[in-house]
Amino acid sequence: MRPGLGVHFNSLHEFSYDTGEWRVVHPGCHDYDTHIQGLPRPRRHASIVVHGKSVFVYGGFSVEGTVISDLWEYKLESNTWLRLPTPAASPANDRYYHPQDTSNKKPAVPVGRAEHTAVTYGNKMVVFGGYDGKRKLNDIYVFDFVTQRWSRPAIAEHNAPSRRCKHSAVLYKKRMYITGGFQYKEGDNYALTDMHALDLDTFVWSPILMGNSCPDALQGHKAVVCGDSMYVLGGKVRQRLRGHPPHHSNFPSTMQMPMPLRDGNNPQSMSMMGPPAQPVTMDLGYVARPGAPDNRSSGLNNVVFRYIFDANKWEILETSGHPPAPRQLHAAVALPTGGGRGSIFVFGGTDRSKQRFFNDLAELRGVRITSDAFAPPCQACSSYNILLDSNIFSDVYFVVEGRTIHAHRAILYARSEYFRNMFDSRMRESIQTEIVIPEVSYEVFRGVLEYLYAGKVKVTHGKLALDLLKAADMFRIEGLRNLCVEKVEQAVTVDNAAFVCQVADTHNAQHLKVFCITFIMQNFKEIIKSESFQTLMRQDPGGLGHEILEAYSENSPYSSGSKRARK
Repeated sequence: MRPGLGVHFNSLHEFSYDTGEWRVVHPGCHDYDTHIQGLPRPRRHASIVVHGKSVFVYGGFSVEGTVISDLWEYKLESNTWLRLPTPAASPANDRYYHPQDTSNKKPAVPVGRAEHTAVTYGNKMVVFGGYDGKRKLNDIYVFDFVTQRWSRPAIAEHNAPSRRCKHSAVLYKKRMYITGGFQYKEGDNYALTDMHALDLDTFVWSPILMGNSCPDALQGHKAVVCGDSMYVLGGKVRQRLRGHPPHHSNFPSTMQMPMPLRDGNNPQSMSMMGPPAQPVTMDLGYVARPGAPDNRSSGLNNVVFRYIFDANKWEILETSGHPPAPRQLHAAVALPTGGGRGSIFVFGGTDRSKQRFFNDLAELRGVRITSDAFAPPCQACSSYNILLDSNIFSDVYFVVEGRTIHAHRAILYARSEYFRNMFDSRMRESIQTEIVIPEVSYEVFRGVLEYLYAGKVKVTHGKLALDLLKAADMFRIEGLRNLCVEKVEQAVTVDNAAFVCQVADTHNAQHLKVFCITFIMQNFKEIIKSESFQTLMRQDPGGLGHEILEAYSENSPYSSGSKRARK
């Protein structure tokens, strides 16, 4: 250890969930021996991802506080480190591109950085943002594990989030979601809870509209994905200040871990792998100066936030047990544990002053991984598909547009609340063998039945997805509604965005509605000329029309550089 510089490590450790024990995978060495032993330098604030049977470590701060630009692979099977052959981050042989660089040279190798994020998608690692020792970054670099080459997608520079570090990045479906961080924008540094999604197939950014229930001024946190939700743990947040009205959140001035539910249905419980920490309650006692900007992070977060992707909804997770002490700059990972549940592990980190460092391991158990809406179809459900429109054991048939579809009451009763209520009622449909279905096309209703029988449906075009979305609302099938939303989003264009937004609003597809409003804001000048937008303003100027105009007014920075519209 060098005087005054503290201790940095390059050792690698493994924790076994099955045995509850730690194991030293690789002991590491001192900083001055790394070049001899072929090991990565000791560091902090690096990114780490897993691909195949290897662990990849990129960037970070050195013992001296300088940024590191190397990329290392740890091969789990051979227990060896390998430095990947990328150019050194030195101005002597490379000129690295920054957002302020007006030259045409934009190299495909990233500048050294720390406090950034990285996720894996297919055979690629996607790196975003961080701090390069002088400025915060908002660039995207992609490392291909197969070719071992870096690239920089040019389209990702459009509508990119503000420059930031100490943010989080998670992968959900085909998108990387960036949340919060310590940011730089328009000459000011501040913490802000915003969210942006990057489509990793097209590298097009989309801002996510945030409500008042999200954590305020979030930075230094960790986020993981379980099922259809993102869970945010630790970090700094701005809390309500005494004598000062809340700026962005609904939290009281004293935040504490919520009490467990009394009905016993709460599945989430905290446990410590080691001595338990006591729940911590904070009361900041800070009175804001009149007229002072509220742009500071004020304390450590000690609750667990859940963000439901497809509902665009934040909530505080109810937990019980012994939570870890509040912390920032820690590590977190999610692990499936069976039965549709999982655990989130939190390790290490520092307190607010960065004078106390933690080496405890906490587990949040019982986190739901699968839901009724998004669970993959079981083998039994898939096999029901051979009975669809078959007269084998059929005891009911539907007439749609003059055509007949054979069905089975038992399957419909088990799979659909709508049909369960129909068959339990005293309506004539409860005893009739022939049921006429009006207001729905044959193609759409067959798609509904296909989903109920097989747990999936083939959606061949955007109009079918939109019609199925309406039918899903009519028949109250949440899983089908969510499946259709993803397909409809892919078909939204400048010409139909306003119409699709109306359909989403009418049929309670909140996530699709938010997507459409965001798309309209990004292409506002073109969309306001479209026939569908003008029709919307004539039909509902004080409702949805007003909501769209208000969103555009409040989020005008997003509209200044619109993304390339789909024609």
